[in-house]
Amino acid sequence: MNNITEFKHPENSSFVGWIHSGTIVKKMFNFDVHAILLKSQQKVLVIELTNRQDNAVIFNADGSEYRRIKNPDSQALCFGDVYYINDELTLISRRRDASMTAVVIDENGDLVRTYETR
Repeated sequence: MNNITEFKHPENSSFVGWIHSGTIVKKMFNFDVHAILLKSQQKVLVIELTNRQDNAVIFNADGSEYRRIKNPDSQALCFGDVYYINDELTLISRRRDASMTAVVIDENGDLVRTYETR
């Protein structure tokens, strides 16, 4: 299985791109997004900056949608960002009361745990 190479996502941009098996893959959006290449280098996670509870999407290396992540926090507006924190894939969930929750998932999009963050 070929890894993703040449991952590109300029800050404050509405596109994500990479190369997989010699093919350029480009995902374009009508709004800015946050994106991260997963540690396996087989998938990309994109946070669509929209007020939807399922605004996080994992894409396969070929650009096909692997899975849309639904926010497990019923008080959440949307996911706002994504980082690796201590080697854990962590999505930041924005809540209606302006607080935030960290949502830790595995590379398949399955929930590992949540915790309050600031």
